[in-house]
Amino acid sequence: MTNETPDIVGRFFVSGRLERSPRRPQDKIAVYAHLARRVFPEHEQLTERQLMDRLTALAHDPIAVRRAWVEWGMAGRERDGSLYWLIPEELEGPPA
Repeated sequence: MTNETPDIVGRFFVSGRLERSPRRPQDKIAVYAHLARRVFPEHEQLTERQLMDRLTALAHDPIAVRRAWVEWGMAGRERDGSLYWLIPEELEGPPA
């Protein structure tokens, strides 16, 4: 697990919603991993609409978060973008 302490993650949220993106890479990884755990049901896939509905309620820039999850390997997706799923073992962040 990342260094996901309430202080690190909590300072970027207002009323449970990500209002500003962290600048430091290690903070961004912790915050985006926290969001992934909140958005994705364990062992289930979400349609793009389901994912965006959930993520829009939790983040000011849901498209950037979704893109980072896929690029960093925290989430997988079908080639056509129709389904997304959590890759829990990758929640540590992007490879070095």
